[in-house]
Amino acid sequence: MNTNWSVVLFQLTSHQSPLAPNPNDYRRALLLKSTTDDISESMSCRLVTDSVQIAVGIAMRTPLLKRWSRPLQSALADHAGQLAKAELSGAGQAASGSRTHCRGLSAAAFASSPIEIGLDVEWLDPHRNWLDILAVFIPSVAQLEPSPCNLVRGWVFLEAFYKAEQRYPSEDEIFEVMRQPLVFDTSLRLRHGASAYFSQLPQDMMLGLYWRGGHGEAEITLLMCPDGDSARLPGGGSA
Repeated sequence: MNTNWSVVLFQLTSHQSPLAPNPNDYRRALLLKSTTDDISESMSCRLVTDSVQIAVGIAMRTPLLKRWSRPLQSALADHAGQLAKAELSGAGQAASGSRTHCRGLSAAAFASSPIEIGLDVEWLDPHRNWLDILAVFIPSVAQLEPSPCNLVRGWVFLEAFYKAEQRYPSEDEIFEVMRQPLVFDTSLRLRHGASAYFSQLPQDMMLGLYWRGGHGEAEITLLMCPDGDSARLPGGGSA
């Protein structure tokens, strides 16, 4: 197969809000691998700041939306963790991390400093009643009149927050995120020295990252391996 590589480099400015009155400018380098199957895309997305480094490895198995076995999901998460740790090798040993999986996609995040960190990924399933699901934790969420995409953002934030803080976020903490414009690949500064980050993944998957520490700023790198690499994992033939 002939592969065409292209590099796109542009300026990305974070959203200005009362929570972030002095937005940081980021440089985002996006490395795209053009193939006939967009699920086999290899992607590296980096937001550059002078602070802690966070690497997120993402491993997939197609068909992406199939309910794969737990052993395969665990193997994918292990491989994703290896990708993330390898990215941090120049910054020292990974000090803290989190992992997650949804269907055929698993991810693992590691930070170069000992910070509180949580990671979650979810499929925007059109058949799930996201309003009722989130209302279990936030009964007044309907007041926001949220879109399905914003509801999923609230859910992945809740899950990532729980993994980092070992407690569920309060209504105010979730509303602080959901009231912000839905912007991907940009760090969102929150109160109490915390931050959140969201990214769109293939087939309506959404990734959510939460961390606290490192002055709230981070250099975030997403590393996505092709499906062919994931298929060679131990247990890759499991169904």
